[in-house]
Amino acid sequence: MRTFSTFVLLVIVLLAACGNGPVVVSAKTCEEKLLTTPDCTGALCTGQCKNIHGDGAVGKCNLSVECYCTFPC
Repeated sequence: MRTFSTFVLLVIVLLAACGNGPVVVSAKTCEEKLLTTPDCTGALCTGQCKNIHGDGAVGKCNLSVECYCTFPC
């Protein structure tokens, strides 16, 4: 009976420890229209965004003509 009680106590302790894991907080992101060009590519757009807003910036093209940057604010 003592072994069973120890097992139950161990399970309770492990469940309590797992419930207190790290909390992920989502960072706020901003979006900015950077430029309009007839030959927008993802690589070109992301490169421009990183030059302006840093390494966390990502660029995307809309309809292959508008470059939008998404970056942490």
